[in-house]
Amino acid sequence: VGLLTGICIVTAAMLYFGPISTLVGRRDLVETVHYSSGLLVPVPLLIGLVASADFRADVRRLNRFLPGDWAWLRSPQRRSGWFPSGKFNAGQKIIFWIVILGGISMSVSGISLLFPFQTHFFSHTFEALHWMGFTWVPIDLTVVQEMQYSQIWHAMVAFGFIGVIIA
Repeated sequence: VGLLTGICIVTAAMLYFGPISTLVGRRDLVETVHYSSGLLVPVPLLIGLVASADFRADVRRLNRFLPGDWAWLRSPQRRSGWFPSGKFNAGQKIIFWIVILGGISMSVSGISLLFPFQTHFFSHTFEALHWMGFTWVPIDLTVVQEMQYSQIWHAMVAFGFIGVIIA
């Protein structure tokens, strides 16, 4: 998963970061590698969920916050080691959920970019937000606006991932 994510980051820089993109030839090949590695990122996780009971047990443990986790988050002495957090501490559980939810979001926005003008994820999301009272959200999106929102969201989540990786 880490290798595929690294390939996605490097190929995205080759495609969209100005100084690097001017140096790269064979843009079609780089795009194909980016799309392929992006589509393959969830495959090892799905194989692990199906094939490994230990992996499923770890996912169940990461899914729950225990009372010790809340105490760990509130304490300024998180690194002291006296909190009963089990195999994973609260910080690891938070990063797990950032990666899972961000990965799902990257997959959905990536699929909408891979099949342009065929998906309408943002218009449906904005309609739901409008229904919940966020009346300032636009609900009549053109297909071009839909693609622009998908690209902006994909880039924002990608930069968020890079921040999580660096931190």
